[in-house]
Amino acid sequence: MKSILVPTDFSSNANVAIEYACELAKSLGAGIIILNVHTPAPNQYDVASVLIKEELERAKSFAGQKLDEISTMIKQSHQLSCKTVFKVGGIIDTIEEITESGEADFVVMGTRKASGVDKILFGSNTSKAIEKVKCPVLAIPTDSTFHVPKRIVYATDFNNSELNHIEKLVAIARPFNAELMMVHI
Repeated sequence: MKSILVPTDFSSNANVAIEYACELAKSLGAGIIILNVHTPAPNQYDVASVLIKEELERAKSFAGQKLDEISTMIKQSHQLSCKTVFKVGGIIDTIEEITESGEADFVVMGTRKASGVDKILFGSNTSKAIEKVKCPVLAIPTDSTFHVPKRIVYATDFNNSELNHIEKLVAIARPFNAELMMVHI
C-alpha cells in the first residue's frame, strides 16, 4: 500500500480520522496524505473579484499553517511519511483526482452527523465519497479510537470494477489477520 488519503477540515472528527489513519499506516507500511480543500462560496458574478482573491489567500494561508502543524505531528509522533495537499474546488472531485492518479489507494474520513435518512451514519461528504470514489473509503465516527480490526465489512454492488477494491481490502486485512465480509443489501 502506498498512501492513505485523509481529507481534513481541521475539525475534531477529522483529527480522529487522522489518528486512526496513522495507526493503520504504521501497520500497513503506508504513508499519509493530508488533504484540505477550499470550496469558495458561489458568486453571482462571472468575473473573479478582489474579495474572492482575498478569501482564497486567507484560506490558503490558514490551511498551510494547519497542514504544517498536522504534518509535523505525524512525522514526530508517528514516524510516518506525510505529504500535505491544499486544493481549491470540490472535495469529492479532489479525492477522486488523487486516488485515480495512484497517489493514494485508500481513504480514511471522519464522519459527523448530517441531516437526512441516508446521512444518519455518515456525514454528507463521507456518504458521497463512499458512493463515488473508486477505492475503499473507511468512515471513522467522531468518538472512535483505533483498535486492531478483527472484521472488515465491505458493502458491495458486486460490480466487476470492485475487484480492485477487494484486493486492497485483503492487503489491509492480512496484517491484522482480520475477517473480510462482503455485504450486499
